[in-house]
Formats: sequence, structure tokens, C-alpha cells
Amino acid sequence: MDTATLARIMSEHEIRHRDLALIADVTLRTVSMWKNGYAPVPRAVALILHAVDEGVLTENWLADHIRAMELAPRGEPLGSLVGDF
Repeated sequence: MDTATLARIMSEHEIRHRDLALIADVTLRTVSMWKNGYAPVPRAVALILHAVDEGVLTENWLADHIRAMELAPRGEPLGSLVGDF
């Protein structure tokens, strides 16, 4: 995924740096490095972003899971917070 595509998807779908960092389990610095082209976006992250961009994953689904990730202790399953995946 190139930097322009990353920036466009994040902007159009209101995905903040901290949201993407939480989803990918990386630091804000790593997300910044992806956006500035200093490090490649991992395939799994690109796949999630493309799925959101193409409507396969809805913004509401993503937002619900981000909230669950913020509430769940690290390493705990999210199913009880958002229902079955």
C-alpha cells in the first residue's frame, strides 16, 4: 500500500493514527513511518484498510472493535465486548 492510498483511506474513513496503531498493535511512530513512506504498511493492515475502503468491513464494525480493544485488557478476547466475530 502506498502512502497516498493509506492517507486517503484514513482520511475518508476518519481512521485516526491512534486507531490504526491500536488495530495493528504498533506505536504511533510506526503509523507515522507508514504514512511518510519510511516503512512499508504490513499486508494484514493493508488488507483491513482495503476491506474498510471497499465496504467489506463497515466503519461501524471497525469503530465497535476499536472501542472493545480500548476496553479489553491486553491479550483478552474481544468477543464478550462486541459479540461473536
